Amino acid sequence: MTLVQLSKFLFWFPFSIAALAFFYFFKITKRTFLIFLAACPVIYFIVKIMAYYFYDSVRVFLYYEIGLLMSVIFFISVLYYFYKKR
Repeated sequence: MTLVQLSKFLFWFPFSIAALAFFYFFKITKRTFLIFLAACPVIYFIVKIMAYYFYDSVRVFLYYEIGLLMSVIFFISVLYYFYKKR
């Protein structure tokens, strides 16, 4: 196992345990499901950035970073909406 694979495993193992604990301990309502859907683009871009290698194009990495920034802004706005609605 290379160091890259080991670092990916060290990231995904606790993340998957945390995701399973989230779904086990919290009641799934429409609100939590919508928050999960809003978090999916953030997770997607994090995966893309984690899979990026130094020999890939810098332009692609920039697109991933901009996508991550926009998806984090969207996620924060969804959280703010639900906070204000409550």
